[in-house]
Amino acid sequence: MLECGSGEGGILKFLDARALIRVSHFQLFEIPLDYSINVDRKVEALLSYGHINVYTPSLFRYLLNTEGYEILAERLTKTAAEVVKFGWYQRQGVTKSVSSEMKLALRPLRNSLRRLLSGKRIYDEYAYDRYTCLTKGTGSASLTNVKTLNPKQ
Repeated sequence: MLECGSGEGGILKFLDARALIRVSHFQLFEIPLDYSINVDRKVEALLSYGHINVYTPSLFRYLLNTEGYEILAERLTKTAAEVVKFGWYQRQGVTKSVSSEMKLALRPLRNSLRRLLSGKRIYDEYAYDRYTCLTKGTGSASLTNVKTLNPKQ
Protein backbone atom coordinates (compact mmCIF):
# COMPACT_ATOMS: atom_id res chain seq x y z
CA MET A 1 0.00 0.00 0.00
CA LEU A 2 1.34 3.40 -0.96
CA GLU A 3 0.12 6.62 0.48
CA CYS A 4 0.05 10.12 -0.90
CA GLY A 5 1.43 12.70 1.39
CA SER A 6 3.28 15.92 1.51
CA GLY A 7 7.00 15.84 1.64
CA GLU A 8 9.72 14.55 -0.58
CA GLY A 9 8.53 12.41 -3.46
CA GLY A 10 5.21 14.09 -4.16
CA ILE A 11 3.14 12.13 -6.64
CA LEU A 12 2.52 8.83 -4.87
CA LYS A 13 6.21 8.50 -4.12
CA PHE A 14 6.61 6.77 -7.45
CA LEU A 15 10.23 5.91 -6.81
CA ASP A 16 8.82 3.49 -4.23
CA ALA A 17 6.01 2.48 -6.59
CA ARG A 18 8.51 1.50 -9.29
CA ALA A 19 10.33 -0.62 -6.72
CA LEU A 20 7.07 -2.55 -6.16
CA ILE A 21 7.37 -3.97 -9.67
CA ARG A 22 10.61 -5.68 -8.66
CA VAL A 23 9.27 -7.21 -5.44
CA SER A 24 5.67 -8.19 -6.26
CA HIS A 25 3.84 -9.60 -9.24
CA PHE A 26 0.67 -7.63 -8.62
CA GLN A 27 -0.08 -4.28 -6.97
CA LEU A 28 -3.30 -2.83 -5.61
CA PHE A 29 -3.74 0.95 -5.68
CA GLU A 30 -6.61 2.88 -4.12
CA ILE A 31 -6.83 6.64 -4.35
CA PRO A 32 -9.39 9.27 -3.38
CA LEU A 33 -10.98 11.04 -6.34
CA ASP A 34 -10.84 14.60 -5.05
CA TYR A 35 -10.88 16.42 -8.37
CA SER A 36 -13.80 18.76 -8.94
CA ILE A 37 -14.46 21.84 -11.04
CA ASN A 38 -13.56 24.20 -8.17
CA VAL A 39 -10.67 22.18 -6.74
CA ASP A 40 -8.54 25.31 -6.50
CA ARG A 41 -10.99 26.64 -3.91
CA LYS A 42 -10.61 23.51 -1.77
CA VAL A 43 -6.84 23.53 -1.30
CA GLU A 44 -6.97 24.18 2.45
CA ALA A 45 -9.44 21.36 3.06
CA LEU A 46 -7.51 18.88 0.91
CA LEU A 47 -4.21 19.74 2.53
CA SER A 48 -5.76 19.44 5.99
CA TYR A 49 -6.03 15.68 5.54
CA GLY A 50 -2.84 15.18 3.54
CA HIS A 51 -4.08 15.14 -0.05
CA ILE A 52 -1.45 17.03 -2.02
CA ASN A 53 -2.53 15.70 -5.43
CA VAL A 54 -5.96 15.32 -7.02
CA TYR A 55 -6.92 12.75 -9.60
CA THR A 56 -9.66 11.55 -11.89
CA PRO A 57 -9.68 7.89 -12.95
CA SER A 58 -8.23 8.85 -16.37
CA LEU A 59 -5.38 10.86 -14.84
CA PHE A 60 -4.43 8.04 -12.49
CA ARG A 61 -4.62 5.42 -15.28
CA TYR A 62 -2.33 7.61 -17.35
CA LEU A 63 0.10 7.97 -14.46
CA LEU A 64 0.20 4.23 -13.78
CA ASN A 65 0.69 3.34 -17.43
CA THR A 66 3.46 5.86 -17.92
CA GLU A 67 5.22 4.34 -14.90
CA GLY A 68 5.14 0.81 -16.29
CA TYR A 69 1.98 -0.68 -14.80
CA GLU A 70 -0.64 -2.67 -16.69
CA ILE A 71 -4.13 -2.23 -15.25
CA LEU A 72 -5.80 -5.64 -14.93
CA ALA A 73 -9.01 -4.65 -13.13
CA GLU A 74 -10.49 -1.50 -11.69
CA ARG A 75 -13.36 -0.39 -9.51
CA LEU A 76 -15.01 2.97 -8.84
CA THR A 77 -16.79 3.36 -5.51
CA LYS A 78 -18.83 5.89 -3.58
CA THR A 79 -18.75 6.65 0.12
CA ALA A 80 -21.46 4.81 2.05
CA ALA A 81 -24.41 6.87 3.31
CA GLU A 82 -23.52 6.06 6.94
CA VAL A 83 -20.03 7.49 6.46
CA VAL A 84 -21.41 10.63 4.80
CA LYS A 85 -23.88 11.02 7.66
CA PHE A 86 -21.09 10.69 10.24
CA GLY A 87 -18.98 13.22 8.35
CA TRP A 88 -21.79 15.73 8.20
CA TYR A 89 -23.04 15.47 11.77
CA GLN A 90 -19.91 14.55 13.74
CA ARG A 91 -17.00 16.07 11.83
CA GLN A 92 -18.54 19.08 10.08
CA GLY A 93 -21.05 19.94 12.77
CA VAL A 94 -24.10 20.04 10.49
CA THR A 95 -27.28 20.20 12.55
CA LYS A 96 -29.49 17.17 12.09
CA SER A 97 -32.74 18.29 10.51
CA VAL A 98 -35.47 17.10 8.18
CA SER A 99 -33.70 18.92 5.35
CA SER A 100 -30.32 17.26 5.93
CA GLU A 101 -31.94 13.83 6.31
CA MET A 102 -33.83 14.39 3.04
CA LYS A 103 -30.58 15.27 1.27
CA LEU A 104 -29.09 12.00 2.46
CA ALA A 105 -32.17 9.98 1.54
CA LEU A 106 -32.27 11.50 -1.95
CA ARG A 107 -28.57 10.88 -2.73
CA PRO A 108 -29.24 7.71 -4.78
CA LEU A 109 -31.88 9.48 -6.86
CA ARG A 110 -29.61 12.49 -7.37
CA ASN A 111 -26.78 10.20 -8.48
CA SER A 112 -29.06 8.39 -10.95
CA LEU A 113 -30.21 11.70 -12.43
CA ARG A 114 -26.62 12.94 -12.71
CA ARG A 115 -25.64 9.80 -14.59
CA LEU A 116 -28.64 10.07 -16.89
CA LEU A 117 -28.01 13.75 -17.66
CA SER A 118 -24.22 13.69 -17.99
CA GLY A 119 -23.75 10.28 -19.60
CA LYS A 120 -21.85 7.28 -18.30
CA ARG A 121 -18.39 8.40 -19.42
CA ILE A 122 -18.50 11.80 -17.70
CA TYR A 123 -20.30 10.40 -14.66
CA ASP A 124 -17.66 7.67 -14.23
CA GLU A 125 -14.91 10.29 -14.43
CA TYR A 126 -16.26 12.75 -11.85
CA ALA A 127 -19.02 11.23 -9.69
CA TYR A 128 -17.18 8.58 -7.67
CA ASP A 129 -15.18 8.98 -4.45
CA ARG A 130 -12.48 6.32 -4.83
CA TYR A 131 -10.64 4.50 -7.59
CA THR A 132 -9.14 1.08 -6.92
CA CYS A 133 -7.17 -0.93 -9.43
CA LEU A 134 -5.21 -4.14 -9.61
CA THR A 135 -2.04 -3.81 -11.65
CA LYS A 136 0.87 -5.84 -12.86
CA GLY A 137 4.22 -4.20 -13.35
CA THR A 138 5.47 -4.45 -16.92
CA GLY A 139 8.62 -2.46 -16.32
CA SER A 140 8.05 -0.36 -19.43
CA ALA A 141 5.87 2.66 -19.96
CA SER A 142 2.86 2.08 -22.20
CA LEU A 143 -0.52 3.63 -22.80
CA THR A 144 -1.95 0.69 -24.73
CA ASN A 145 -2.47 -1.86 -21.93
CA VAL A 146 -5.44 -0.32 -20.16
CA LYS A 147 -8.28 -2.76 -19.50
CA THR A 148 -11.33 -0.87 -18.25
CA LEU A 149 -14.03 -2.77 -16.39
CA ASN A 150 -17.54 -1.77 -15.44
CA PRO A 151 -17.45 -0.25 -11.89
CA LYS A 152 -20.29 -2.51 -10.80
CA GLN A 153 -18.20 -5.65 -11.36
